[in-house]
Amino acid sequence: MECEFSDIVNLETDPEKPAQWSFSKFTCTASTTEAELIQNATSGAKFWLDKSINYGEILIIVFLSIFAIAIACKWVSEFVFKD
Repeated sequence: MECEFSDIVNLETDPEKPAQWSFSKFTCTASTTEAELIQNATSGAKFWLDKSINYGEILIIVFLSIFAIAIACKWVSEFVFKD
């Protein structure tokens, strides 16, 4: 996805403080295999959904899955094997 930012705006209203710059407009272009545009029909809100997954996200999913399975197994074992 390639985005072009435009219309620089100073967010700081006090002239004695350092300026805090931000962009107020952007346009993005993406191939359909890389990202998908999701748009709300009623409000017009829209965002881009990345359709790829990287190694960091896989690592997080694996650790969260192991953690959830361990908690579920502990809960079941405490329920089944009461003292």
